[in-house]
Amino acid sequence: MYIAMDMGTSNTRLWLCRGDKVISAKKGAFGAGSTKSHSREYLFNSLRSLIDELLSESSVSASELKCIMVSGMAGSEIGLCDISHIPLPADIYTLADNVTSKAFPEITEIPFVFVPGLKKMDGENLADIMRGEETEVAGILNLMNLQEDCLLVLPGTHNKIISVSKSGEITDFHTTFSGELINGIINNSVLTGDVSHEFEINQAAIFAGSEYAKKYGTNAALFHIRVMMKNGKDTDYLSSFLYGAVIGKDTLLIHRLAGSKRIYIGGRKNLRRAHAFLLGEENVTEFHEDIANCAVLSGLIQIYKLISARDERARILSSIEIEKLIAIIRAPEKQSFIPAIQALYDGGVRLAEITYDRTRKQSAEFTANLIKSAVETFGEDMFIGAGTVTTPEEVMLTYNAGGKSIISPNCDAEIIKLTKKLGLVSIPAAFTPTEIADAIKAGADFVKLFPADQVSAGYVKAVSAPLSDAKLLAVGGVDVSNAGEMIKRGFCGVGIGSNLYDKKLIQEGKFTELSELAKAYAEAVK
Repeated sequence: MYIAMDMGTSNTRLWLCRGDKVISAKKGAFGAGSTKSHSREYLFNSLRSLIDELLSESSVSASELKCIMVSGMAGSEIGLCDISHIPLPADIYTLADNVTSKAFPEITEIPFVFVPGLKKMDGENLADIMRGEETEVAGILNLMNLQEDCLLVLPGTHNKIISVSKSGEITDFHTTFSGELINGIINNSVLTGDVSHEFEINQAAIFAGSEYAKKYGTNAALFHIRVMMKNGKDTDYLSSFLYGAVIGKDTLLIHRLAGSKRIYIGGRKNLRRAHAFLLGEENVTEFHEDIANCAVLSGLIQIYKLISARDERARILSSIEIEKLIAIIRAPEKQSFIPAIQALYDGGVRLAEITYDRTRKQSAEFTANLIKSAVETFGEDMFIGAGTVTTPEEVMLTYNAGGKSIISPNCDAEIIKLTKKLGLVSIPAAFTPTEIADAIKAGADFVKLFPADQVSAGYVKAVSAPLSDAKLLAVGGVDVSNAGEMIKRGFCGVGIGSNLYDKKLIQEGKFTELSELAKAYAEAVK
């Protein structure tokens, strides 16, 4: 379990999470701005109380949590501590690579893990910064499954206009002061009481405000609101005119940055609608504020998954070398699937791969759901991965299902690279010395030598001499009679398919016999 935390200037949100599930949540009326209005001690005390309330109401102790994942202003100079921004371009993998862990014993014993903000440079000078929106973008891309070059417009206190590539990389961004300006006029000007954030939008007034600002300037447009008030215009019209006058200038920048790319707009309803009206709705998609409200949480969950997978890699790699046995499960029946894996586990198997069906009799989604079911059933007691993985889509399906390893029938550098970015264990297949060397160069953790029963002990020894950094697994033609011999030949481990995942035993419900078979293999390789 862990806590996801989003701190703004005046509010802080906490979510207690197990994996990607939210157990409970709390919101506090304090934020990084509290260090200015009160003190840093006040901020620390307020956060400690909110964390204690969250854990107490959920009957969870601090010792049960791995960390607090933090996004937003908590990582600023007025927050808990000043975390350095990282430069563009950046995607979710870059964010995960650059998280910073800090301890605040005066708040809690749980370590804080800060997601860095982003900075844009103009030569040696700082050109723009964001803190919190980078995590929000990661969440939006995940929630909306966006995989295209696009422009995200996130209006709020500040208006962030963010260019995103189809691979999910933030390549550029611009910040405008329009949100602050509108807030200031509504709350602290001669127009206070005549304009509001809460109004029925008047499309004609929005266009009128934008055109007036273009013709006479924003300052003149703002004073013109007072004149229109004297002429009897109501709050809905005046507020719409205000939004148009201020946002209209932003839309010029947005159009220039977007070009032919689709524009996605978030924020409160009236902000979204005003932007959409002024931009022209043909190439514009509004996403509901429910997505915006969940985006930071979703982004924190995705980043936590990445750093957790990477942290777990060493344990899985060690387990493969210690256990030396991977059960290969092909085309399992859904009803008997979990009982069969339980039988393997009872016999001593701790590693299993569930293969994607190249015949497509079982869909990739069906296999991913099996992986998810096994992961949820066995947790950390058994490492579940995927086999016969040949596409990036299957890698992502496995990752999202909680799988820990990617095993392929070939050596594909793109698959290996994506696997490692996600923090999963990479096991491609190879046969010749050149293929093995290519796999290691691409970043493979182990190499599946396939078919292993077609090579001699001398071949393994000869290949291993110049390629001593290659950790080879024997797959193909391995059974209980030669599994131990394969280890003696120099293989780090073996993968066993139908000889171990015996479908006849499974169909007959002979799970005790299946456990005995698994025990025989586990003993043979050790």
